[in-house]
Amino acid sequence: MAAEAWRLYHRTTAARDHQTATRALRTVCELTGMLGQVNRRRRPPSDLVERLAKANAILDRLPGVK
Repeated sequence: MAAEAWRLYHRTTAARDHQTATRALRTVCELTGMLGQVNRRRRPPSDLVERLAKANAILDRLPGVK
């Protein structure tokens, strides 16, 4: 799923559809973060939620990103 979202990100960026590209990038980040979390099993799930919330907040502050 992460690979498909990454391909979608590149296609939408090339088409200058930045809103869809941002959504695809967030999906990639969420999927890879969760997959990494499952593989490592070092951090509690609440830490993952906090990291995703911080990453989304950073993306929201970027100009032109919706």
